[in-house]
Amino acid sequence: MTYLPDRTNKLEVAVINWTAGGDLNVDATLTLNASTWATPPVISSNTLVLPGGHYRFVVSVGLTRTAASQNVRFAIFENGTQIGVVGQSDMYQTTSNQGNVDQAEAVVSVPAEITKAVSVRIIAREASMPTIVAQDSTIVIWRTNL
Repeated sequence: MTYLPDRTNKLEVAVINWTAGGDLNVDATLTLNASTWATPPVISSNTLVLPGGHYRFVVSVGLTRTAASQNVRFAIFENGTQIGVVGQSDMYQTTSNQGNVDQAEAVVSVPAEITKAVSVRIIAREASMPTIVAQDSTIVIWRTNL
């Protein structure tokens, strides 16, 4: 005889684009690109409001530079506190080769009875600020139920 649980955990994914201006430590502007979540992600005041579940975030940046020294570091924040691994644009890359980036990553678990707010921020820049290209700057979020 086989016994199955009342529910099964399904892996869901969402892709969010982000962009930021020249200010440091300000929540980036988020735009939902695509989602397989049963209930689409909620974006409120440039933060992603997460209901109960387990999440894995991978954030990458696309940018346009006019000088090799236009680089940024970016991070994921949970309820205003920096979490996970910091990402950055390649500090040694030339302006003619803009393909290499380092990703920011984090894992978040949210209990069923609360929500958490997650955001992305530019936390440092080398020299002047490059242009963050929203269509190439992504947050990929994998989600499962509790």
